[in-house]
Amino acid sequence: MTLNQWDVDPGAARGIINTTRTHAESFTAKEDALQGAVEDAATASDSSLITGALKGTYENYLAKVSAVAGLTALNVANEGDKLVNAFVDADKIMADHARSNMDDVPSSPEEAR
Repeated sequence: MTLNQWDVDPGAARGIINTTRTHAESFTAKEDALQGAVEDAATASDSSLITGALKGTYENYLAKVSAVAGLTALNVANEGDKLVNAFVDADKIMADHARSNMDDVPSSPEEAR
């Protein structure tokens, strides 16, 4: 597979990245809600065996998966920002280089010699 053209809309890309960041930041609230639901279920069960199983599942699995999901999503957003910034900076460098080269183009046959 080849990439024949590269067209990035920095504004649209930043919009997608910001949406991703917003969703990632909501993981903290979801983690709190998940922990509360586990505690409510444990209390409602009125069973030390079920309470132990629920808390163990939360502490050893659910909390870790939730934390990793949130951190990964934030990392994706942060790295996406870096990629868009690099694209924009490279575009500016390339444009400046092209302008500089245009200044070096001879304007008369005498200059071309």
